[in-house]
Amino acid sequence: MVNAIKYVIKVTIGIWTIWHSKKIGDELFWVYLVLRTIDTIYSLCWDYENCWGLFHCWEPGKWGLKKRMRFHPNYYYVSVLYNLFARTWWILGIFKIKHHRMVKDLEVLAFLGIWIEVIRRTNWIILRVEHEHLNNIEKFR
Repeated sequence: MVNAIKYVIKVTIGIWTIWHSKKIGDELFWVYLVLRTIDTIYSLCWDYENCWGLFHCWEPGKWGLKKRMRFHPNYYYVSVLYNLFARTWWILGIFKIKHHRMVKDLEVLAFLGIWIEVIRRTNWIILRVEHEHLNNIEKFR
């Protein structure tokens, strides 16, 4: 049930963006911004805690990670930062980036966003499968 909250928020945002503008001058822009921020924070916490099993170990060398790991601790730290970056990529869509040399077209942003999401989801599934392998083998939830 708690996981359903994440999807209800995402569907609400999807419906919202169909009927309302995402421009800063829009009177209902702040509702959109609050919904997206709640969605981002909730999804990040869900990924780290429930999907990857992080924040269960506070030993030196594994600070904020988990007791049993298959990868080097730095991989998890980089994954946490990349997941944060990828989940907040939507912020660039709010602001107009007309004067930046590299980003002259929204198609470039969309293309980069697609690849950022592909890499995020690939990394997510690696850590998700690793978490299930270490903590749920033969328990079948």
